[in-house]
Amino acid sequence: MSGDALYAGMAELGFDYGPVFQGVRTAWRVDDVVFAEVALPGDTGGEGFGIHPALFDASLHGAFAEKGSGGGATILPFSWSKVSGGRSGLSRVRVRISSGGDAALRVDVVSEQGEPVLSLGRLDMRPVDPAQLERLRRGGQQSVYQLDWAPVTVGASRSA
Repeated sequence: MSGDALYAGMAELGFDYGPVFQGVRTAWRVDDVVFAEVALPGDTGGEGFGIHPALFDASLHGAFAEKGSGGGATILPFSWSKVSGGRSGLSRVRVRISSGGDAALRVDVVSEQGEPVLSLGRLDMRPVDPAQLERLRRGGQQSVYQLDWAPVTVGASRSA
């Protein structure tokens, strides 16, 4: 599947990514395993990062390969564990996504030469209703996040 086809399908699900985050060049499935080639666009470099945030995000997009829009719930990353890093500063990687059990994925990211870049031993996924995503999109500048300040009373320090 081409990256263009993947991102067209993701847009139908409510995920509209800007050009820097549309890094999947090609993705394919062998049985239950998804493989993808992912790259940052143009002169966007990965220097200064263990893995560039856009490259990391795009590496997860392969999980949407060959998924239809189907009208049901969409899954999103929720939490990860068993994380290990490797080679850093890259702008092109190869990705292998397989089952991590239950509603989880295992994600292995390597350099073009096969050197480990990132391994997520378990990436738990959670469903989100597409209507929730649509409400956020229609909300314009409504943020998914909100900053709240909690008042703290400054008291005398205690000595032990």
